[in-house]
Amino acid sequence: MIIFGIIILKNLKASRRRVRPKEETSSASQKVLNKRDQNLLKLLFTEVVTGIILTFFYPTNLLYTVLSANVPNKIQERIQIEAFITFMSQIVLFYLNYSVTFYVYAIASKPFRNEVKRLFLKYLNRLEADQTHTQTVRTNNQTS
Repeated sequence: MIIFGIIILKNLKASRRRVRPKEETSSASQKVLNKRDQNLLKLLFTEVVTGIILTFFYPTNLLYTVLSANVPNKIQERIQIEAFITFMSQIVLFYLNYSVTFYVYAIASKPFRNEVKRLFLKYLNRLEADQTHTQTVRTNNQTS
């Protein structure tokens, strides 16, 4: 993920060198592009940090499991605690990393929130229009 982040940064810099806005709209266009770039970098940074945090415990627990596998006379309570920690690190935290992207974007990016809100309202308006159309057809069929 960090490697792709570096590639994205290089591509952003390269695209800024290639794309030159017209002189009359230079400052306004440059502000919009810079704001977009900053928003993209903020999303990238939060996703990388979240990924590191959520996947950090998996290899740590795996290392602990390998090192403590040959410990003699483990009590039942310790085995249960280790099983619980293994479950939490492997199942919950490791797979949570892949499903948390939507929430990270929703928290970190106002344009993303606005776009989701716009899509949600568009969907609700479509449902409302379909219901109104269905009620109109039923009313017309009952009066006929």
